[in-house]
Amino acid sequence: MARLAVATCVNPIGCPLWDVLFLQPFHENVIAGIREVDSATPVWWEPQVVDDGGAGNSVGLLSPIADPAANQGISFHVYALAALFGSTAVRLLRPERSVTPLNEALVFQQQEAAAARNSSALLITEFGASDSTDEIERVAGLADEHMVSWHYWAYAGWGDPTGSSSEGLFADDLNRPQSLKQPKADALVRPYPQAVAGTPRSFAFDPATKRFTMSYQADAGVAPTTVVFVPSRGTTAGITPRRSKVRRP
Repeated sequence: MARLAVATCVNPIGCPLWDVLFLQPFHENVIAGIREVDSATPVWWEPQVVDDGGAGNSVGLLSPIADPAANQGISFHVYALAALFGSTAVRLLRPERSVTPLNEALVFQQQEAAAARNSSALLITEFGASDSTDEIERVAGLADEHMVSWHYWAYAGWGDPTGSSSEGLFADDLNRPQSLKQPKADALVRPYPQAVAGTPRSFAFDPATKRFTMSYQADAGVAPTTVVFVPSRGTTAGITPRRSKVRRP
């Protein structure tokens, strides 16, 4: 019955009744327990696993998720679950070229809607699990587009019985760092803003040209300095307005 119930959630709408009647109360109960001993630390809650491929997150549909500290966020995953909305025939037609990118974009749209409804922050706590640099760069690009921070899955396999050899950053976990999968590392190590002295408007990185751009509305009262991580030396930087300064570490 459990498998049958999950199967009915594999659609763009998801399972609203389950989210509202069971998942949200569960999260709220846990949050309330945490707040009894910690009134400040951010709490991250996750939607259903089928949301990883674009199913709807209905938490907060009737009322926003309750957090006495008003300091919570959605921990979500982004995966190439082409089978989520495709038939066997579609999968045989190389869905990674069509359905998969659509699913990945849909995940961001669904979780952004839930975040707005619940006044939640967003954090991708899992994506990748693949040696495909195209997939890594595609999802990281979407994360930039939506200005969402991320964690990659996974650093190493550690003999995970549920995983595969393509998930980690090393061809041999016992031979690190010599067995580093360099193309994957190159795809993952990319510029990003670590701190912004104002309100971010947009940022993006083009892996082909190695060009990173960012726009933000400056606010002297937010932070003293904007910090952008750059993975290698020998780079050039430009900034406007002209009175601004670039300082290298």
